[in-house]
Amino acid sequence: MDHMKVIKQAWNTTWSYKALWIFGILLALGSGGGGGGSGNSGTQFSGGAGEWDFPNTFEMPEIATGVIVAVVAFCGLILLLSIATVIARYVSEVSLIRMVDDHEETGEKHTIKEGFRLGWSKGAWKIFLLDLLVTVVIGAGMVLVLLLAAAPLLFWITKSDALRAIGTVAAIGLIMLAVLLAIAVATVVNTLVHFVRRAVILEEKGIFEALRESFAFVRAHLKDVALMWLLMFGINLAVTLAMIPVVLLLLVLGGVTGALPGLALGGLVSLVSQSETLPWIIGGGIGALIFIAVIAIPSLFAGGVFKTFESSVWTLTYRELHALEQIEAPEVPAVPAAPILPEAVVEG
Repeated sequence: MDHMKVIKQAWNTTWSYKALWIFGILLALGSGGGGGGSGNSGTQFSGGAGEWDFPNTFEMPEIATGVIVAVVAFCGLILLLSIATVIARYVSEVSLIRMVDDHEETGEKHTIKEGFRLGWSKGAWKIFLLDLLVTVVIGAGMVLVLLLAAAPLLFWITKSDALRAIGTVAAIGLIMLAVLLAIAVATVVNTLVHFVRRAVILEEKGIFEALRESFAFVRAHLKDVALMWLLMFGINLAVTLAMIPVVLLLLVLGGVTGALPGLALGGLVSLVSQSETLPWIIGGGIGALIFIAVIAIPSLFAGGVFKTFESSVWTLTYRELHALEQIEAPEVPAVPAAPILPEAVVEG
């Protein structure tokens, strides 16, 4: 497989197919007492007896109904936003995969509306369940490995200083090995899942069937898959390093553009307000919102474009390896048909 050709093709598709950016941005967005009293707070001390006299009952502080409603409404809003973000994340991932696949197959470019229609499918639900399954299984496995690695710390229940020291050293070494194992397993699983998702979405396979076939597929093309992972790791690292000065520049720009309007607004509010703190709270809040917007919006846009490129790379890799597999498949020789004998010969 020509890996550089795939990467260049993925970049050309990303740059020329602007509708993909919306789904890349959505994908990036989804990916990660009481007071009062008489001075002694209800506790009395009887000096002569030298004993503390604690109250028999504990009174809960009164909370206004409006505060409770506001807290519940805020929690409900956060829950709804979380659900909407998860839905948008998986619908967008399906849209990206299908739109790039269709573009490579037919040359067609879907609109954003058509992209959402492609993404709203059973495939989004399946890859959500796939990620949930992988997270639970890998998470449980890693917890078990870490517990086993920390088992030598049980020597601390003994009274031997030597055993305690040995247990501590052994636990530290085993935990470090467990962390390295977790990184290796996460890398392998994340790479495998790229192919499982595309098998589920593009070939409409079940989760376990896609897992089984994708494992065999990646094993058969291990060299090409490993090389593509290395190239993408290098590209990701280069983009991360390149973004460091950009983020620093955004921090300075955000600080300036946020501080000036915040101070100006705080000064204006102080002219009409009797409070000494309210103007600065309002000004600081507005300045903080501007600061966050200046940093978040460009970062989200850049992250969305990179997510689009990354998804395109793995979709094209999936297509390319399948195409090579079909070309390299040996042709099965046709079995010659049995000759048809005349009836007289058969009867004789």
